[in-house]
Formats: sequence, structure tokens, C-alpha cells
Amino acid sequence: MSKKPAVARLNHYNQTKAGIWVAHREKSRKVNPRNSLENTMSIIRLILGKLTFFFNWAFPLTGIKRDSQVQSKIDLQTARLKLYQYRACPFCVKVRQPMGRQSLTIEKWDVKRSDSARDKLLAGGGNLKAPRLRVEDGQGEVE
Repeated sequence: MSKKPAVARLNHYNQTKAGIWVAHREKSRKVNPRNSLENTMSIIRLILGKLTFFFNWAFPLTGIKRDSQVQSKIDLQTARLKLYQYRACPFCVKVRQPMGRQSLTIEKWDVKRSDSARDKLLAGGGNLKAPRLRVEDGQGEVE
């Protein structure tokens, strides 16, 4: 009976151990339907977000043309308003569209891209849900 060289036995041992480990890992890994649903929803959100960006770019809103004095009065009234938003959020888009049509100049804070906006939203509301409108009084305090 011929003996295998030590190197060959070691390689065979490593391949066997790896094969057992992979087989054991494959057997113990169960498909979680929640993970596949989350992955599917992530893909859908990504596609819808890209479509939202495209439609906002392709069909820009044209606002109401007002007299400059009337528009400056409206701008003074809306200076106290700030909108916390996500750019691709469909609910945020539904809020921004009428703002654009009415030519309202409301400062928009993107919660996803700005750490300071995220911190202010968390401090004011407790969670990162958007759209949220912040209304300040004359001294900068939240009403």
C-alpha cells in the first residue's frame, strides 16, 4: 500500500474540511422571506427614486408670476418656514410641487445629505420622518 505524501494529505484534509464547512453552512442557512422582501423593496425604492429625479429634471415646474411687491410680501411670510425633506421621497415631492406652482420660497433641508438638518429634525420631532415643516416665530423659536 502506498502512502500519500504529507503535502497531498494536508491538501486533501483542507479540501475535505472546507467542503464539510461549506455543506454545513449551506444546510444551516435558511432563506428568510423577510430579507428577500427587504431586498426587493430596496430595489423598488432605488428605481422609483431615480424615476423621481428624472421626472423632476424633465418636467420642471413653472410657478405663478406675481408682481415683485406681492412676491416680496409672500417671501417675507414664508421666510419663517423650513421644510425637512428627502429628495426622492414621493410624499416630499407631493409637498414640493404645490410650493413650486405657487412660487413659495421655502427653505428646504435635505435630511439625508445634511447632518445638521438631521440633528435638528431629531431634536425637534424625535424621528427622521419627512416631509416636516418647521415654523419659526420672529426670534427663531419653533412654534
